Amino acid sequence: MSDNIALVVGASGVLGAHIADGLQDSGWTVIGTASTADSAESLSASCSRRIVLDLANPQSIDGVVELLNAEGAALGALIVAAGVVAFGPLAETPAAVIDRLMAVNATGPLRLIRGLIPLMSGEGTIVTLSGKIAELPTAGMSAYSASKAALFAASVAGGR
Repeated sequence: MSDNIALVVGASGVLGAHIADGLQDSGWTVIGTASTADSAESLSASCSRRIVLDLANPQSIDGVVELLNAEGAALGALIVAAGVVAFGPLAETPAAVIDRLMAVNATGPLRLIRGLIPLMSGEGTIVTLSGKIAELPTAGMSAYSASKAALFAASVAGGR
């Protein structure tokens, strides 16, 4: 596989779909992911391949890493455009919601990135979309802010 392959995580979302379309228009081969089989069916036609990837499920993440490794994929770009949001004060945010926010917005992407780094070709690019909320936490969105800040911090720290 050539290094013009991009994996767009969250290609079923608005931003992910636009990114996938733009990459395809620029000559990239795009592998798109969605969190469910139903949402994978509706991925943009710009995705030459569709993969189900649930960032809240370590087995799903490991399965995608193993699949791409087995195929000898050489990724030129990895874009993480997936995420979930929650509103409300921390005291009123259920523990299960906090756990899901951290899994989908932070620990899942970090696990995926860690697993795919060996597949990055040459100077491959890794992009994570954490939003301004990662830098400027917002009242009433503390758990969401924390989950996006974790991904942002890891991205800024870098260090393949």
